[in-house]
Amino acid sequence: MYCTKCGKQLEEGTAFCPNCGTAQNSAESPAPDMDCPPPESPAVSKKGKKKGILIAILAIVLVGVCIAVFWGTRGDAIVGKWHDLDNPTVYMNLKSDHTGEMVSGGWAVKFTWDYDKASRLMSYDFSGLNISGTMRYDPDTDTLSRSDLTMVRVSK
Repeated sequence: MYCTKCGKQLEEGTAFCPNCGTAQNSAESPAPDMDCPPPESPAVSKKGKKKGILIAILAIVLVGVCIAVFWGTRGDAIVGKWHDLDNPTVYMNLKSDHTGEMVSGGWAVKFTWDYDKASRLMSYDFSGLNISGTMRYDPDTDTLSRSDLTMVRVSK
């Protein structure tokens, strides 16, 4: 005896196919036609594939935005041109790529910097001169300062 729907061989007198659950006639079912291919498993619909691709794209975009926000804003608060309050001929440019240039009269020195928003500390490193340190940023007065120097931003 064979299932009338899926063609699985069954024991005589089986009321329901254990494979597909189809009710069986009490009369013996003929053997399935072996020339017929077995039923295909359900294919994933095009709508389901599109939904999966859309979710993957959105996830990638979200990760990209998070990275851009973190890396892009970690020093934006202090990017710009700054002048020494006591000596206006001394100024520094802080660029968004975390490089800078200190200029005074006829000389200019390049340096690297980073900014920690939580502590409001800007760290700098004049690697060629073996000079490094920190300055505190005050957003209320828009100044960078350390014990012997205060700089005010003149442009962003």
